[in-house]
Amino acid sequence: MAKQLVVERRYDLDWLRVCSIGLLLVYHAAIAFQPWGRFLGFITSNQSWEAVWVPMTMLNIWRIPLLFFVAGMAVYYAICRRSWKAFLAERCRRIVLPYCTGIFLVVPLQCFLVQRYYGIALEYQAQPAHCWFLGNLLVYMLLLLPIFYGIKKKAIADRIQALNTRFNRWLFILAMLIVVWIEIEWINPPIFELYAFTMHGFFLGFLAFVFGYIMGLIGIPLWQDLSKAWWLILLLAFCLYSNRVQHFPGKIGPLFWALESFSWILALLGVGYRYLNRPGKHLAYLGKAALPVYIIHLFMQFLASILVLSLPLASWLQYLLVVVLTASFSLGCYEYLIRRFAFTRLLFGVNSKN
Repeated sequence: MAKQLVVERRYDLDWLRVCSIGLLLVYHAAIAFQPWGRFLGFITSNQSWEAVWVPMTMLNIWRIPLLFFVAGMAVYYAICRRSWKAFLAERCRRIVLPYCTGIFLVVPLQCFLVQRYYGIALEYQAQPAHCWFLGNLLVYMLLLLPIFYGIKKKAIADRIQALNTRFNRWLFILAMLIVVWIEIEWINPPIFELYAFTMHGFFLGFLAFVFGYIMGLIGIPLWQDLSKAWWLILLLAFCLYSNRVQHFPGKIGPLFWALESFSWILALLGVGYRYLNRPGKHLAYLGKAALPVYIIHLFMQFLASILVLSLPLASWLQYLLVVVLTASFSLGCYEYLIRRFAFTRLLFGVNSKN
């Protein structure tokens, strides 16, 4: 094995994954207070709070692509440590089983809640729904696995390392931006942030996944560059976001969508590497809880919505209660119903009880 393929665990990637799942709870709760939320299958409040959507528009341009970046990097590190057979077995347990659990168990339950709340005839609905991310991730891995292991087997990492100068690293970042710009021009999505079950979401996720793998392959020097420049990149992201908020999104060109999205992602990757690349007991727990919470959080949010939305409270207070209850119900379910039993740990892709 090439020397460059001997790697240490990247705790910052675990933290970014955990934080992204936490933001997902905040983001999905905000949909419950938008007038169009019911069209997406959410239980929604009679009191709209459209102001909360302004900060959500900052999140939705980078949160999903960031997860695919992190997934691509995680695959790189997993491939470094495992044979292709061990990798496939581990990913079946970590992705295929939880994906099926979401489709055939969790999503039908949350559909029952929506049907009952709105007086719709009860019907069993097995569908990916919000678990689409796992399905896309599975497809990417199956398509790219032969290439990734071919890179490992032929020690192409050695050749890449030989070209690993600062100029080439930033040239690669520029190339990423151009490729995503081309993707947006080609697909021309009516809504950039609509990733689920769209061609734009599939191809953008695919590119982010590949770029994440390559960033892992390039190695530490790239991360050191990002950890030094993160504040400049973050400032650029804020400026681009401010410009987008002040103008109708339809007037923002594909280059600016790509530039803003990648600015947020690169800045957060730099911040993560600089400040979060360390272990801890909270990370050890939350890292294992992230996938189960992702799968069950909408069911828990719909339960919280049924309890909260009928209360005579201001919309902002209803929103806070929905977020708090969703997080509490999700972590409580993980702690007392999923984590403590071998069968449920298997269904939700949890490695072990400890």
